[in-house]
Amino acid sequence: ANALNALSGAITGRLAIGGIAGVRVRVEAMEQWGLGQTMLLALAQAVKTRRSAKFKQVPSVRHNERSDNLRIQGVRPLLPPACLLEEQPRQAAHEAVVRRARAELHRVLNGESDKLLVLVGPSLVDDQAACMEFAARLSVLAAEVQQELLVVMRVQLMAEAGASWPGIVKDPTSDGAFHINKGLRLARELLLQVNQLGLPTASDFMDTVTPQYFADLLSFASVNAQSEMLRELVSGLSMPVGLRSTPAQLADALAAQEKAAVAQQFFGVTSHGIAGIVHATGNEDCGLFFVPSGASASERAAATVAAAKAHPKANLVVDCGGAGFACTAQAELAAKLSALVAEGDQQLRGVCLSSYLLSGAKAEGAASAVRGMSVASPCMDWMQTEESIRALAAAVRKGRIADGAPAGKKQRLNGK
Repeated sequence: ANALNALSGAITGRLAIGGIAGVRVRVEAMEQWGLGQTMLLALAQAVKTRRSAKFKQVPSVRHNERSDNLRIQGVRPLLPPACLLEEQPRQAAHEAVVRRARAELHRVLNGESDKLLVLVGPSLVDDQAACMEFAARLSVLAAEVQQELLVVMRVQLMAEAGASWPGIVKDPTSDGAFHINKGLRLARELLLQVNQLGLPTASDFMDTVTPQYFADLLSFASVNAQSEMLRELVSGLSMPVGLRSTPAQLADALAAQEKAAVAQQFFGVTSHGIAGIVHATGNEDCGLFFVPSGASASERAAATVAAAKAHPKANLVVDCGGAGFACTAQAELAAKLSALVAEGDQQLRGVCLSSYLLSGAKAEGAASAVRGMSVASPCMDWMQTEESIRALAAAVRKGRIADGAPAGKKQRLNGK
């Protein structure tokens, strides 16, 4: 009791001069209620003292004042997904690319094909013309290595939380005007153009609304495995999905993968923009989009090997890039992963390369972007990208020779 009285005195003293914004009082037993009541009365008196000394009396709320949307400046209409799909419809050629790539991704992720998935693209799309130039180059290279690799262009349309620029969907004019309807149109237009080249596309989903606008054009998607909302979304997606996780989150991501394979119900939006309750049947075409930790390529390669050993049933798509990881280190990591593939690693199902026309990233605080250079995390340039992709293809061929299996027919077994 003496200790509590001393603590109460210290807290009320600080509260009286404005040094504390709030206090939590916990009473665990009825016999302690007397002490708790005393403390509450002391706190109330301290608040009165603080008001009289430094703060104006809080005015009472009038009955006719609003109590909702107090911090909403306005709400603009959002283009219904069905309207955008009618404006920019998917043609038979686009559908053929998506269907073929999804079917092949299913075989790769489930070990029915020895091809390696290679996700390639800028960390964040900012320039539609530069992105299409990159896609045109990549489509030619993808055709050359199609017997060994399944090359999918990663088209990042939205930035991660906390980024200085939210991406082309939310702020297509890069001026803070947030013309989101325009951004959705640009995003779908870009995906249509890339698919028209015969090049499958992939992107991250960060909410349950935007998939309605362009999921039909994606062959692969990735989500944050730590988000329950996105884990629920995965169970209803039509394409294979990578659950993004770090080494520390790997066990949770594996549990999320199992949960995504069964039926779930969650809040969603229909193609006509109507809120609804989604009944999903489950998605078994999932892998782990693994983001290895480490300051160097060697450390990240070691983290990948350790993750595979710790979780023998995990199918890994390893991210070679990321914030603060130099493009040269990314190329080095890709080379180390190529060596694992050549040795016959059964759990490495894919890699992700952050790549653009030029190497590096826009300098922090720079007034304007450089065409073809990343505005987010560092990217390899085209020459580094081409070299890494050809090395991965050579690694697959070498692994086939070691196994004596015909191209694309090796059965990978890791508990499936």
